[in-house]
Amino acid sequence: MFQGEFNFASVYGRNDGTASEREICGRNLLKTLSAGNTFDVSSMFQVLRDEDSGICCTSDDDFPTTGSQVRPELGGNKYI
Repeated sequence: MFQGEFNFASVYGRNDGTASEREICGRNLLKTLSAGNTFDVSSMFQVLRDEDSGICCTSDDDFPTTGSQVRPELGGNKYI
């Protein structure tokens, strides 16, 4: 059995050291939506529902994405 830290990107991502277009768009969306420390649950849903980037794949796609979940984390006295 494999032991060690699980790395989602290495398992499901590219192995050639380059970022996919989908990953680049996701990073840009996260950067834009978190400017000014205003990123919240709604912002994360906005990222997950972005069809133009390929993050959200509709039922018309070969591999539709379904069931994305967002869970706010409580840090100190506020959600992080």
